[in-house]
Amino acid sequence: MDINSVVANQNYYKTDPLRFKYLLFWGTRAPDFLNRMTFLVGYMYKWGVYDAYTVNKDTQELEYDWKKDARFSLLAKNDKSDLSKYND
Repeated sequence: MDINSVVANQNYYKTDPLRFKYLLFWGTRAPDFLNRMTFLVGYMYKWGVYDAYTVNKDTQELEYDWKKDARFSLLAKNDKSDLSKYND
């Protein structure tokens, strides 16, 4: 099975109101999605980005605060004691 046939079978048709063809190929997409999300969260922990994201309780939207991001910690503190790390 090549990728073109998978994409062609995933398309939504108006004659398929229950989206059977969409659900039929869910098993081929789910592992890829899970792997991508696992790598994303892993790299966010590694680089210290994960703590910079919060969910707003009122709007249920994801918010980013760059001052909590570990990559920009020296910039947020304005710590210029080590200029090579600061410029990095």
